[in-house]
Amino acid sequence: MKIKLVIPSDLQYLRIIRNLVKDIISGENFMQNTITQIILAIDEACTNVVEHSYKMDNSKKLTISFYCDKEKATFVIVDSGIGMKNLKTKKLDLKKYVEQKKEGGLGRYIIENVMDEVKYTKGSKNNRLKLIKYYDKSR
Repeated sequence: MKIKLVIPSDLQYLRIIRNLVKDIISGENFMQNTITQIILAIDEACTNVVEHSYKMDNSKKLTISFYCDKEKATFVIVDSGIGMKNLKTKKLDLKKYVEQKKEGGLGRYIIENVMDEVKYTKGSKNNRLKLIKYYDKSR
């Protein structure tokens, strides 16, 4: 099954993506905790597009495709914004982060620690983020 959704670049529409992701992957071989983590990672990725790539310009569009096969769920997020500048994520000391009472800046950390594969491509016209999560073996 493959689903493609195009929505305005507006934070209020991310609820639609979260609900759709939940509906799609709930029927797959994921434990509930994994489902929650995937929804969080997808939400963070889409939020980053809206806030950072599009700078909250709700006239832009965000495209997300979902598909599942026998071993994994794949999510592809495409935008035409400015994209990510630094493709390498710094090591994050969560204890220090909490002690310093920082806010924000955890999106890429969450995405990279939840998903099994994260592939980002910055093209001349579009940015493409491909996120893959393999099914839980214990289910």
